[in-house]
Amino acid sequence: MIKLNLGPLFEARGIEKPYSYLLKKGIPRHTVQRILSGEHTHLHFRHVELLCKALNCSPNDLFIYIPNKEEQLPENHPLHQLKKESVGFNWLQNTANLPINQLQQLIVQIKTQLDQSPEQHR
Repeated sequence: MIKLNLGPLFEARGIEKPYSYLLKKGIPRHTVQRILSGEHTHLHFRHVELLCKALNCSPNDLFIYIPNKEEQLPENHPLHQLKKESVGFNWLQNTANLPINQLQQLIVQIKTQLDQSPEQHR
């Protein structure tokens, strides 16, 4: 079964009020309610695109694959790429208390990584 998996994206982006955030990004109220309640069984491509733009991600990042117990797919099946481990890392929360010199070092390291392989990160 393929399901939306937005919680880790909201957490990673420091979005504390997903409902308000998605409304501001242009997703209709009834769609936001269904998405956040887990009742959503389908999405229009325009909503997938809006979510990807708002969360700076690809469609693969929006979904998680939960294998059906009755049906076993081969290990090399592409759907297995949608299985994700939740990292539970909120950048804002985890860097808020860093001393400024450590925060500056972290910024330099991130910029260096991005400059070394920009096509992989953008």
